[in-house]
Amino acid sequence: MTIQIQEGTKGVITYKAKKHGGKYITRSFLWTNLCRVMENYITYFDTDVNGYRTATRPVKMSAKILEEKGE
Repeated sequence: MTIQIQEGTKGVITYKAKKHGGKYITRSFLWTNLCRVMENYITYFDTDVNGYRTATRPVKMSAKILEEKGE
């Protein structure tokens, strides 16, 4: 299954972080041209720390759908 996320998509991602003792963490993300969905992980841009992070899959992602105004 191929997952495609449009560049510029914003949302939140939640995953079990080994770095945090296996606790679930939630971060805000922005999807850029450098972000990737791989078999075992996802690389995303963390807007809270202004840098790229890697999340071990499985993850839960929620995207913010914004309506265009003036249409």
